Amino acid sequence: MPHTYECLLRWADMDLLGHINNVTYLDYVTEAREALFAGLPAGRASVARHQVEFVKPLVFRREPVLVDTWVTDVSSDGVTLAQEVYDAPASPGAGRTPHLRATTVLAHRLEESERDLVEGLRGPAYDWRPVNAGNRSPGDVFDLPVRRSDMDETGRARAGMFFE
Repeated sequence: MPHTYECLLRWADMDLLGHINNVTYLDYVTEAREALFAGLPAGRASVARHQVEFVKPLVFRREPVLVDTWVTDVSSDGVTLAQEVYDAPASPGAGRTPHLRATTVLAHRLEESERDLVEGLRGPAYDWRPVNAGNRSPGDVFDLPVRRSDMDETGRARAGMFFE
């Protein structure tokens, strides 16, 4: 059974076309994770990895978007979460509209109180399509200064900023 979080959209979340900016989705899954682990260390744990799939654009509106979070794996050195940002079904029996699917790996060893919480949140992992990491050009490289707003309270780059 996943944990469901209602995430309010902000005016600043959107681009010039009224769509929610792609990087902002990571703020949404982070908010959902912090709500799930409210007051527990896992809520503020460092992100070791994100994998995302953008499914459908989300357009700014006053109604919240929903974020489901469930646990797919717990190991001695981390916990893996699956998350989906979606709209609730428009009518009973209708399917929901997903906007983003994400897998988040936290570099965090669960404490006993956190283990009790995650046991009721077990679910399947996403079946990601393979990434073709063949011969790619190195692309352009340029220096990018780190801004204070890019960092969390520990001085590390926030996951969303790193992703951007």
